[in-house]
Amino acid sequence: VKVTCLHEGSVLSEGTLDFVSADERVVEVYLGR
Repeated sequence: VKVTCLHEGSVLSEGTLDFVSADERVVEVYLGR
């Protein structure tokens, strides 16, 4: 399964769920950490 995470209309990260959820940019944007 491929996951694409978008932020402000652009692709922030793309790949497996494990890859995307481990991406520090995704964590920062969506969780604020």
